[in-house]
Amino acid sequence: MKVRIKVKHLFTLVAVLCASLVLLQVFIMPSVQVALAKKHFEQGVPNGKNEMLRAFDAASGDDKWALIRRYMIENGSDLGATRFDVIAGDGTFDSSTVTSLPDAPRWTGEEKLKYLEAYTEGGPVDGYMVRAAKQLAFEYLKLGRIEDAIRALERTEKKLPSLDDNHKNELKFARAKIYADTEQSDTSERLLNELGELPSRQDPYLNDNVAKLKTWISKQRDPTASSVSGTIKKKRRHAHVRHRRVLAEQQGYLPQPD
Repeated sequence: MKVRIKVKHLFTLVAVLCASLVLLQVFIMPSVQVALAKKHFEQGVPNGKNEMLRAFDAASGDDKWALIRRYMIENGSDLGATRFDVIAGDGTFDSSTVTSLPDAPRWTGEEKLKYLEAYTEGGPVDGYMVRAAKQLAFEYLKLGRIEDAIRALERTEKKLPSLDDNHKNELKFARAKIYADTEQSDTSERLLNELGELPSRQDPYLNDNVAKLKTWISKQRDPTASSVSGTIKKKRRHAHVRHRRVLAEQQGYLPQPD
C-alpha cells in the first residue's frame, strides 16, 4: 500500500516543524533555562551563580532589569548613611545589607560592577535605580575610585523626576557622606546646607543624619579633639586598612596570600 503525500502537504509539515523548532529555541528553552537558574541560585547550588550570570546576559529589556533587581540589587550592600566615627579616605565605609535569599551565593564586587553600571545607565528610573547607584558607589569606594562613586550618585540624582525629593535627597546625602569621609568637608557642608534649605524638612531620618554628619565634621576640625584622639585614630586607621584588604580579598579584588 502506497501513501501519497502531496507536495503542498509536505511543505506545510516542514513549515510546522521549523516553526516549532524556532518556538522551542526562542521562547521555551530560554524560559526553562531562566527558571533553572533562579532555582539553582536561590538554593545555593555550586554552579547557580554562573547560570544566573548567563541569564542576565541573555535577557533583554524589562526581563533583564527584573532579573538584576531580584537577584542582585535586592540582596546587595548599599552605601550606609550612618556611623560617622569611621576613618575614611584610607579607612573604611559603612554599608547596609538586606538579604531575602539567605542560601544564595554572594556576588563579588567584580561580578556586580558590570550589571550595576548597566542598571544605572539604562534601567527603569525608580527606587531600584537609587539602590543600584548606592551599591555601585560602595563598590567603587572599595576600589578607591572615589570620583567614580560620586559621579554614579550624581548622575542618578539628575535622572530622577523633579518631584522625587526623597530619593534625590538620599543620593545627595550619600555624596555629602563621601566628601566628609574623604576629608573634603567644605564640599560636604555645602551639600548638607542645600539639604537643610529644601522644603522637605519633615523627613526626621534625613534631618537626624544631616545633623549627625555636621557634628562629625565639626569634631574633625576641632584641634583639641584631634590631638586627644590622634593615637586612637592612628590605631583605628591601621585596623581599617587591614579590614579593607581582607574585604577586597573576599570580594575577589586581590589575590589570596599563598
